[in-house]
Amino acid sequence: FLSEYPSSSGSMITIIQDKSKLIDDIGETPSLRVDLVTRGELPTGYNSIVVPFEEHSKVHYEYILTELTAGQPYKVQVSASNDLGFGRPHASHPSELAPPVQKPSVPTSIILQVASRNSLEVFFSKPESNGGDAISLYRIDWDTNQEFDSADGVPIGSYTYIPSNHCEPCSHQISALVQGQNYFVRVYSYNSRGYSFEPGIPTPSFLSPKTAADPPESLTISPHSDTAIDIQFPPSSNDGGAPVKSYKVEWNGMGYIAGLPSPNRDYLSALYSPYNVQSILVTADDDNVSGVFRLAFRGHSTDDISVRATADDLRNALEMLPTVGSITVSKESFSNGFVWAVTFLTDYGNESSFGPIPSLSISINPTDMPDLFATEVTSVAGTSLLGTGARIAVNNELVAFKGYEQQKLTTQCKSTNGLLSGYFSLSIGNTRTKELPHDVSAMDLKRELENMRSIGEVKVLRRIKQSNQNAFEWTIIFLEKLGNVPMLSVHDHLACSDGSVGPFMYTVENAQGVLPRMDGPFAGEVELNALHYVGRNVISHTIRNLTRGMRYHFRVSAWNGYGESYGQSRHSTPATIIPVDKPGPPTSIHMTSVDNKTLKISWSAALSNGGFQGISKYSVELAENPSAYNEVQQITISASDSLSGKFKLGFDGSWTRLIPANADASQISSAITAMPNMGGISANTNQSGLNSSSWMITFEKNIGDLPLLTIDTAWLGENHISAEVVEIAPGRDIFSGDDHSTFKRTFTVEHTPEIQEIILESSANDMGGYFFIHFMGERSSNIHVDSDATTIQRVLEGVSTIDEVTVSIIPHTQDSISLYGQRWVVTFKSHRGDLPSLLVDSGSGPASTITTGGTLLGSSPLIRVETKEDGGIRTNFVTPSILNENKTYTTRISSLNGYSWST
Repeated sequence: FLSEYPSSSGSMITIIQDKSKLIDDIGETPSLRVDLVTRGELPTGYNSIVVPFEEHSKVHYEYILTELTAGQPYKVQVSASNDLGFGRPHASHPSELAPPVQKPSVPTSIILQVASRNSLEVFFSKPESNGGDAISLYRIDWDTNQEFDSADGVPIGSYTYIPSNHCEPCSHQISALVQGQNYFVRVYSYNSRGYSFEPGIPTPSFLSPKTAADPPESLTISPHSDTAIDIQFPPSSNDGGAPVKSYKVEWNGMGYIAGLPSPNRDYLSALYSPYNVQSILVTADDDNVSGVFRLAFRGHSTDDISVRATADDLRNALEMLPTVGSITVSKESFSNGFVWAVTFLTDYGNESSFGPIPSLSISINPTDMPDLFATEVTSVAGTSLLGTGARIAVNNELVAFKGYEQQKLTTQCKSTNGLLSGYFSLSIGNTRTKELPHDVSAMDLKRELENMRSIGEVKVLRRIKQSNQNAFEWTIIFLEKLGNVPMLSVHDHLACSDGSVGPFMYTVENAQGVLPRMDGPFAGEVELNALHYVGRNVISHTIRNLTRGMRYHFRVSAWNGYGESYGQSRHSTPATIIPVDKPGPPTSIHMTSVDNKTLKISWSAALSNGGFQGISKYSVELAENPSAYNEVQQITISASDSLSGKFKLGFDGSWTRLIPANADASQISSAITAMPNMGGISANTNQSGLNSSSWMITFEKNIGDLPLLTIDTAWLGENHISAEVVEIAPGRDIFSGDDHSTFKRTFTVEHTPEIQEIILESSANDMGGYFFIHFMGERSSNIHVDSDATTIQRVLEGVSTIDEVTVSIIPHTQDSISLYGQRWVVTFKSHRGDLPSLLVDSGSGPASTITTGGTLLGSSPLIRVETKEDGGIRTNFVTPSILNENKTYTTRISSLNGYSWST
């Protein structure tokens, strides 16, 4: 077949009818068949199409071949067909022809997406037709106008994209756009003949660059009450390109109470505690536990403590130890046992790892020394703990500073003989401290770091390395910048006297900061509609129904509709807070005369501190008390017949003893002033007869408009008794009035620093040698007994657990048999509260408050430590000598728990 290829399309000649008269050599009729000898093959690129037509009168036909390759020559032939099949094909004229190369069609599958707050990304694929030539590039245009003519008739931006070999799909990120502005995008394809006639338009045709909204720049929390917290934050400074629709505030319980529901405390619920908390658990198999135990801490032990001890009993026993300092203790009872929670307010570990402190240890053996105490004991015969299966265990519930980032900065010369000099600075991000001296104090470094706005509050501790007295270590604890903090960068201009090329100065991460989980039994969240706060500089909200006494951590995030979730979170400042109510006022206030110009005012602490750890300051108001300001009330009782019997008077919930119906003024005055909440009064008998009595009461010590006295007449008989109290003159509050003619002054009683004395004694003037100081588990370098105050201060401040102190040396005051020596008076300037005692060590035994022998030389040398004045808030105050002996004064005192003032 020269012009047709039937076998190539599956066609064969078929025998329709056999009319042959053939006979083979044996007289049989042979079979007739058609066999395929050689299969035909279609030419390369061969295609065919059948074109039907119905207009038989037409003499000229045409057909357009499509989907051809531009520039590729094609040969064409045409065959006619009838019922018998196709006839002989006729070749075209010219014999071959190539479709011309032309501009490509538009790119396909174009998609526009948001890439960031300042960029969009466009994805596209190759066009359906390249126009007969390879696509060499694409042009991407963008504009804020869909006509693409914002820049004097042209788009504001254009980019020529050259595709790679495997670009499917291709993509390009359009950057440096304005967040929140809508941008239209189009894409052209290009070959040697030019750009496609039309651009490809993406889906969607326009978008605005945006991302999740930034969190508010700060989140400040403060107590509202003992079950509520106030939160405040500014609106998000960057809405991500779309208006913020809502803010989500989340919180979770932290601390000891948050871990009580579960025996397996969640690590992430025990973060950000400012204190170490240890529990002492007493349990038994039956409710029959009894007996005593002892506790030890840092080598010192208590006297016997009853297993039934109250929280105050346990606190008093532990605070007697010189190594403990200020603590608070709470107690909970449960079936067959008790648990005390001990919070260490002034002990936060040492340079090895700030936060953890040694565990309290227990003994129920009366002969055990502190080194034999254990963290868990069980009752056995012969011990002081009784009860079926009775046992006591100590657990570390909270570790101070856990979760906060800790970084350590070290400076030292290459040799131990080299002396450092010069300055250095620290930076984080784009902020940097000023130049700091090579031995900058902990407090000065703290102040400089906190001046860097991005850091917030830090705690800084400094240590002089004992191996090299001119090498320093500063531990920096980030209290407000939470999570994993970038390392501080060091910029130094230091020199060493040993001639080394340069000193070592570097930072290391002691503890990586972590963020807490926000789920669990004490977690919660609230969404705030941002539309309700439009135009406000500060968004405020109160979180209520919180657990009293529990620490909480908060965070806030913003949502602008981008994506399915809120953006990043801003964590609270401070990191945790306790819901706190107003503290109670001080009680049992007394004034005594010191001299003719001075008064001493003393009081007892409030019965309630509002749920916080303690009182931080007192306000003492003092004023003259002119009689014109006093409350005056009249008491009258009468009967229809003779008046007899007795009665009682009540005031503010308290009652007097029984008073005779015919009492004189002194009896009335004595009875009223005996009430616990009553100050001094003066009483006058206004009327006295057979059937009535009346007294005029002037309140000289209780200030302001007072409630009326109440009368209980149950003991006056049945002669138609009537009784009444009327206010003759309301009291006026001298402190709240605007009367400037009388004396008024307000004094603040704040933290008093701890003062301890290191006393050096000997029986002859020949004391020599050296010793060591221990404080909160860290030991100083050696201190020679003839050191001056500056040297002593330097050594003490080289102990990381000691911040700032002042030291003075005074001659020995003979209060023992020793005749020679001196006193080193150490005042702790920056520590707060009642501190553990300094301990002394001369190598002759464990560190204690007294030492002798060892490295001390001379005649009977002895060194001891005494606490001269406990640190903390005093409950007494001596006025300046500015008062007048002819005047009467009154006072009122209010207490502050760090957040709220009492009434």
